[in-house]
Amino acid sequence: MLLGRPMAKEDCVYEVREENGKHMATLTVAELTTEKTDFKGKPAPDKKTAEANAAQKALNVLSKEIKEAKAAHDVVNKEKEQAWEEKKAAKIAEKKADGTFTEQKEASGAKGAKATHDVIKKEKGAQQHHLKQANKGGDINPKGDPKGLLNTALQMLLGRPIAKEDCVYEMTGEKGKHVATLTVAALTTEKTDFKGKPAPDKKTAEANAAQKALNVLSKEIKEAKAAHDVVKKEKEQAWEEKKAAKIAEKKADGTFTE
Repeated sequence: MLLGRPMAKEDCVYEVREENGKHMATLTVAELTTEKTDFKGKPAPDKKTAEANAAQKALNVLSKEIKEAKAAHDVVNKEKEQAWEEKKAAKIAEKKADGTFTEQKEASGAKGAKATHDVIKKEKGAQQHHLKQANKGGDINPKGDPKGLLNTALQMLLGRPIAKEDCVYEMTGEKGKHVATLTVAALTTEKTDFKGKPAPDKKTAEANAAQKALNVLSKEIKEAKAAHDVVKKEKEQAWEEKKAAKIAEKKADGTFTE
């Protein structure tokens, strides 16, 4: 929240030195815009605890900024959710008007609610996995799972982490087969609905709709990935320069430890 973007592994740099049989860690977060970017933790018997102490020091020092950032983040999230609900309602109204809207069956009772919760939890876990892969700079692999690959691609197209409500699948039946239509209302492309090929089950039908989206948006995905790679490279270069400047500063005042 403080950096306004997903964390990268190079954002937090721990320097640990040993003093009188104890470990002392200093955490540097060069990307912070706060007055203080170095946080020295209490002495600890081991390296792991020393780093945890430095992290706790950062939390204590930045408590006010973290609270303010969280409040701002919550406001933005609420506005995004409201905008998405309005866009979704407009899409449904449009589909009802042209006769293509199909009502999805709601899960009823405690058993249905639990089943819905389990599905959301599973999908969220899959999304988080693919977002981690995206943050590592992984390429889009056409042989992978279409839904997962689409999640990765959408993160670049939307310029933010995706939310579970970004991908809405509507299921219909045709001649004993399942057909899924995927709607990604947050897209700014001309096409936001993607109808997949008929499939013997719902899971495959949804995968087919995701693959359709990947095919239709292939040009936009390629362009977004190229732009994403450029920005990532620039950020890495800027961070390296900032880190080098920090080290030079510490060497100059005699506080740098190899």
